[in-house]
Amino acid sequence: MAKVNLVGIHDMDFPTRDGKGRIDGIGLQITYKDANVYGLKAESKFISRDLCNNIGFTVDYLTPFIGKNVELETNIKGKVIGISEV
Repeated sequence: MAKVNLVGIHDMDFPTRDGKGRIDGIGLQITYKDANVYGLKAESKFISRDLCNNIGFTVDYLTPFIGKNVELETNIKGKVIGISEV
């Protein structure tokens, strides 16, 4: 698990550049302390719509976490599979 600050979310649904697929899910904007960065490191994480549906993530569910310190639970591939307030 990783402790981060959730600073923003955005609903995403658009075609890929080649037009053969879609990007559909929720983007998380996070910041956290990193020994190699002065200040905080900023990063984006993506959760696919299928995974969102499987674990119950919606924009409405995630909105109350904005501006708060949270723990991101990830799978072995580093994909977000859970979130909880610290």
